[in-house]
Amino acid sequence: TVPPGVGANITLALQFGSVRTDDILFSYSAPVISSIVPNTPDAKGDTLKIYGYNFGYDGYKGVNTAVHIGGYSCEGVTVASSSSTAADIYQEDSDGTPYLWCSTGNMPVGAKNVSISVAEAHVTYPASAGFVTPTCEDGYYGQEAWTVYTEYNSDTGFVSCVETCDDDEIYCMKWWDENIGAYDPAEPTGKCGSYPVKACAEYGGALTNFTYQNCTVLATHDEFCMEC
Repeated sequence: TVPPGVGANITLALQFGSVRTDDILFSYSAPVISSIVPNTPDAKGDTLKIYGYNFGYDGYKGVNTAVHIGGYSCEGVTVASSSSTAADIYQEDSDGTPYLWCSTGNMPVGAKNVSISVAEAHVTYPASAGFVTPTCEDGYYGQEAWTVYTEYNSDTGFVSCVETCDDDEIYCMKWWDENIGAYDPAEPTGKCGSYPVKACAEYGGALTNFTYQNCTVLATHDEFCMEC
């Protein structure tokens, strides 16, 4: 029986008296997340409990454990304001349920990927998994990337674009390459130039009575929270 442990690419061999087998590499299973509490933390900084398994074992101090939220480090919680010593990231509830306990710093709003490393065993969940979406607390504002600029019509009960995009703007957005932060150099007409004065995204659904429009967006990247 393999004892509780953590890590990856651990050398394993069997020995019978003076006879020893060749070494093989053994890895404990990678961490698995089941939930994060809260899942809509304050984007300016908050304390998270990450539940799941393969985080460690009873007595493990989590010294080789790292957590990142959207690429931002989630550090061990400092228990008292007068202390600079952080608690172990690996914790257990009173019923023995393991969790990772860490504090985030200031980060942009919006769904974020979550990465956990436990002694060289790694896992990353994409933002689309929906485990954590930092938001702005009351008194602050910040828009998620590609949030369209809409208004509510009290007469119809539906939502519509405040400003739509013209044909050239719609065309150019199809050539925008988010990976390089510019239009694709292969765009053949040369009409798009630098980053658009107006960024566009298609918007529609039940709130618009299933009318689809190309609307201007408020931000092309997740924003940091700013005071109102």
